[in-house]
Amino acid sequence: MNNTDNQVVRLLYIEDDPGLARLVQKRLVRQGYEVDLAVDGRDGISMLQAGSYDLLLIDYMLPLKNGLEIIRELKDQEMLPPFVMVTGGGNEQVAVEVMKLGLADYIVKDTEGRYLELLPSFIERLLARQLLYREKEQAELALQKANAALEQMVSDKTKKLKQTHEQLLHAEKLGAVGRLSASIAHEFNNPLCGIMNVISGIKNRANLSETDDELAALALNECSRIKALIQNLQSFNRPSSGKRGQFDIHQALDQMLVFAKKELKLKKVRVTKQYSPAVPLIWGVEDQIKQVFVNLLNNACDAMPPEGGEVAISTCVTDGFIALSISDTGGGISPESMGEIFEPFFTSKPAVKGTGLGLSVSYGIIKSHGGDISVKSSEGKGSTFTITLPAERRRLHEEENSGG
Repeated sequence: MNNTDNQVVRLLYIEDDPGLARLVQKRLVRQGYEVDLAVDGRDGISMLQAGSYDLLLIDYMLPLKNGLEIIRELKDQEMLPPFVMVTGGGNEQVAVEVMKLGLADYIVKDTEGRYLELLPSFIERLLARQLLYREKEQAELALQKANAALEQMVSDKTKKLKQTHEQLLHAEKLGAVGRLSASIAHEFNNPLCGIMNVISGIKNRANLSETDDELAALALNECSRIKALIQNLQSFNRPSSGKRGQFDIHQALDQMLVFAKKELKLKKVRVTKQYSPAVPLIWGVEDQIKQVFVNLLNNACDAMPPEGGEVAISTCVTDGFIALSISDTGGGISPESMGEIFEPFFTSKPAVKGTGLGLSVSYGIIKSHGGDISVKSSEGKGSTFTITLPAERRRLHEEENSGG
């Protein structure tokens, strides 16, 4: 084997007998090897420093330093390639010493000339063993890397499953709270209707002063507002009907802002609105779109620093789509998280606050309506979520559901 991957094998032969050295060189060159010669250890070390060799042939008996001393020096300088010791006798002590230094093999010179005949096949077998050894080392290294990657993957998956389990438990708690709030809202509705009937009866039958009549009317208006809030709460916690229809996106936004009013006030968040009068009614599942608005408003509130900030909401119509943007002046999203924020169960919030489902669910809702949701963010400067929805009426899903 005189080449590896079509590369000529380079050998350095350190031999103080120039006649023998040239004979070896000539024989090996005929076999396709590239062979350089050095007459002593100092010359050989210089050549190894200057170039790269695949194999070193070195005579044991050399002037200045013997082969064993040269091998030790090369090993100390980390310049030692695979090497073969050429010796004129079977000195077992020398063989043991060079084996300790990483000897690839050794060959004994003979007086009959068989050494020259056997040397090419000897080197070929040696290089084949070296190649197998390197391949074994590479395979072991690849296996170590694969094992490390597998262990890391198992660790990451275990951590992810633990987080998912905790988030699912939290989501179940939130679901229970939602069902409880809907039940309480239902119970509040009955006495509220009674109060409204009493106030209405007094207003209509009693001879009230102008001031008292105004107060009764104000009480009825407040009761009506409470009733509307209860109805909104019940509809929001009720599973989506999936029924599509026309609705006003601005009205839906305003209703969700009422829900978020207390949280916005608590977080010292100012809300500015810039609604375009050209925005038409949209076609979709109203309670699902409202859920998206609530998720984005809650995220904007949670992103705010303790001193508060601002949420800006704007709408417009462009290229046949309604565009709605919700911008905040919060802490922004890190570049590492930008690619994961729409993934299920991904959240940067504490476990007690976030399930990691809000943006994932919102993304699915908007996509199912033929729209898109995108985000631009800069750490420390806030984020802007933009929703685009088709401006024209879409009856495709309704037709599919009816078999049309």
